[in-house]
Amino acid sequence: MISGCSWGSNKKCLLRIYCSHIRSLLNYGCILYASASQRILSQLNTIQNEALRIAIGAFCISPVLSLHAESNFIPLQHHRNLQILKYYCKTLAIPGHINSYRMRLSTVIPGVSNIAQQLLEKYQITLEKPLSLGALRLQFSQLRFSIQDFLQQEWNRASTNFLRSLKPTLEDWSTSYLPNRQEERVLARIRIGHTLLTHCHLLQQSEPPLCDVCHTKIDVLHVLNFYRTQILWSLPISSL
Repeated sequence: MISGCSWGSNKKCLLRIYCSHIRSLLNYGCILYASASQRILSQLNTIQNEALRIAIGAFCISPVLSLHAESNFIPLQHHRNLQILKYYCKTLAIPGHINSYRMRLSTVIPGVSNIAQQLLEKYQITLEKPLSLGALRLQFSQLRFSIQDFLQQEWNRASTNFLRSLKPTLEDWSTSYLPNRQEERVLARIRIGHTLLTHCHLLQQSEPPLCDVCHTKIDVLHVLNFYRTQILWSLPISSL
C-alpha cells in the first residue's frame, strides 16, 4: 500500500499514479471495444470510481458525481469518448492514413465512424471541414472544452448534491491538496457531505444519529450552521 487514511501519498500523487498506471491500461484499445455493451463498459467505470474514492478518502456510499467533481476528473466513459473523437479527427486530417478512406465510407472497424458521429451530435461538436493536420491541436482543445461543457450542464442538474452547493463550477481547487493526508481526507468528506459522524449508520445498517438539542437528523450542514463552535471543533478528527 502507498497510502492510508492518515498516512502515505497525498491525493495529487495518487491521482497521477492512477492516470499513468491504471487509466492508461483501461483506455488502451478503447477505439476497438467502444461498440461493446454498456453493461460491460460500466464495469470499467467502477475501477475509476474506486480509485477516486481511495485517492480522496471518501466512503463507498459517496455519490459518483461528487467523486469526479471533488477530484476534477473526467468520468471514464467521457474520457474514452474523447480518445475516440481524437482518433476520428486524426484519420480525417492525416493524408494517406490507413483508415482515412474507410472513415469516409463508414466501413472502418468496428463502426468507429458511426460512433464518432453519434458522439459529435451528443456533445454538439462541429468539426472544421476540411480538417487540416496543423489544426489538430486546436481541434483537440475544442473537443475537451465541449465535453467539459457537457459535464458542467450535467453537474448543474444535480441540484440535490451537497458538494454542488459549495462548488457550482467544475474546476480544480488548490485547497483540495493538503500536505497532511488525514486533513485532506477529512476536508474532502466534509465537502462531499458524507462523514463518519453523519453517515456511519448506513455502513452499520442502524438508525441515523439525531441532534441532542433539536432532535433532527444530523448532517454536515446542520453541524456547520448550528454547532460549529460547540461540537465541530471539539470532535476528534477520527470521527469525520
